[in-house]
Amino acid sequence: MTMRTLLLITAATFGLIGFGCSSSGGGGGDTPPTADTTSPTIASASSSLTKTSGGDAYQSFSATVTDNRDVQSVTVAVSGDGSGNATLSGSGSSYTGQVQVTPPILGTKSYSYTITATDLAGNKDTETGTFTVSGNTPPSTGGAPF
Repeated sequence: MTMRTLLLITAATFGLIGFGCSSSGGGGGDTPPTADTTSPTIASASSSLTKTSGGDAYQSFSATVTDNRDVQSVTVAVSGDGSGNATLSGSGSSYTGQVQVTPPILGTKSYSYTITATDLAGNKDTETGTFTVSGNTPPSTGGAPF
């Protein structure tokens, strides 16, 4: 057996060379899969704030995400004081999740967020937004001095 014959046998064994065979037995070669170059689409994204009686605050996020093949993950990154990250969970095209945020003692605090959808090929789409969290309202003294 020559080296060339050995290389051809090895290449055919590992599917590197097609000989006109297909899994359907039809005789034509299989069409190689096409690369996925299409990014997922975040069709809509929204967020809403929930405060608990204990003073905690949670920003909930929802996103509608579609892809020509499969979505691998949908994440949200929140930036600002006391911010965090979360992986949104879901099925089909609906994804939800929440991030705990720190409300200020007084006044308001601004945050920004980025929702990122990634498909199995690594293509990405992002959606950005902002939200504010209000702190406590100072007690009223009724106009009387202390």
